[in-house]
Amino acid sequence: MSQRIGFWSQLWLNVRKSWGIHRAREKFIGSDYLGNTYYELEKSESERAKKSRYVKSRDGDEWNSPKIPTEWDSWLRGRREDPPSLEEVDLNHQKMLAKQAKARELEAHDELVQQQDYEQGNIQRNLPSKNKSAFPQYPEYSSGDMKKDSGS
Repeated sequence: MSQRIGFWSQLWLNVRKSWGIHRAREKFIGSDYLGNTYYELEKSESERAKKSRYVKSRDGDEWNSPKIPTEWDSWLRGRREDPPSLEEVDLNHQKMLAKQAKARELEAHDELVQQQDYEQGNIQRNLPSKNKSAFPQYPEYSSGDMKKDSGS
């Protein structure tokens, strides 16, 4: 004859599971160049739930989400199984900085070319308008400020 679990025992087990008291251990996974640290909660093999992954910011602020590199973001969301290596994150960070430098260089070159075209008369400068409105205004279609005829 099998023994049934009592109501209070079952209730206590459900409370413990919902609070995460059931053998979940925090495991340090790694950190990034911004100072964030990444953790995973290890669950027992009997539980079928996915592993919980989370980040702790450098300043310990739990309310505002920290800036996270793309590689770590994909690991946190479960898009990749293994956490990124330091070399991978560093390589992608260097690529990002190189792209930003190239963009600044292209913007400076474009401003120089535009300035030369203005001086040669190839491009007309946009003159600042007296009217600050983005829409054209015509006096014959103005509303509200109609002048009364003085002849009546």
